[in-house]
Amino acid sequence: MKRRLYYLSPFVLIPIWVFFINLVDQWDLSIIPYIFIGGSLVLSALIGGFTPIHNKVDLRITFFVPLTFFITIFIGGFFDTGTCSGEPRLDLGEAFRISTQPWFLLVYILMAVVAFLASFLKIRILRRRKNMTSNTQPYPFAPSIFGKMRQTSESLLKDISTTKMTQAVVLLSSKGKEYSTIIEDVLAEEKIAEKSLVSELRANDDTEICYILAVWKNGCVDVPSYDFRKMLCRLNIENKNAAIFLIGEAGYHTKPLRVTMANFDFLNEEDDIL
Repeated sequence: MKRRLYYLSPFVLIPIWVFFINLVDQWDLSIIPYIFIGGSLVLSALIGGFTPIHNKVDLRITFFVPLTFFITIFIGGFFDTGTCSGEPRLDLGEAFRISTQPWFLLVYILMAVVAFLASFLKIRILRRRKNMTSNTQPYPFAPSIFGKMRQTSESLLKDISTTKMTQAVVLLSSKGKEYSTIIEDVLAEEKIAEKSLVSELRANDDTEICYILAVWKNGCVDVPSYDFRKMLCRLNIENKNAAIFLIGEAGYHTKPLRVTMANFDFLNEEDDIL
């Protein structure tokens, strides 16, 4: 709901621009058009800067912002009193001609660029801030959670004809829901099971993972494939803090996902930012 309202927010600017157009007509001041253009760019920056955080720049807002300006100019051209009688033209062709004049097209492009850059910079800054402040592991080893997820993995592997490269993966989200899949071959390039699981998380709007368990057919607990861990990070950058269940000399324990991905640039490689 919040995101839909955000997409509609640029249309609030239409009455503001209509007011500016009336000032241009009434005052006939040469400086007004420049204030008009400058104000449009500032408003584009403000709208772009209020982008809801959802891990990627939303290109749709860079379309809606100049679209509202186009609609305003189109309406102005349609009701333009350019005739000798002072009556509105009410001419769609003339309205389209006015709204597609070269300098208007330039303003549309500038507004889209400004909105995009504002959105892009805001998300980059907040991601950098999160990256600097969320380096602790909030999910310690939890025996009860591990036991339940281990049972799920065992049931997945029990009746399946598997190879030595088959792995069961179980995830526990921040909403407390469990997701699981069987990866028949962790070395396969297609990553069908992994992509399907990520799509399920996205479809359920449940993208933040707390715990991860990966188990081979022989019962050995291990980390999931690097590609799958990368998918989880691109899905939601906070998944870098997800706890992966592992076994060591002292028994079972957890390790933050980010620790297992030393070569991954969490700031620049996440979630198809462009």
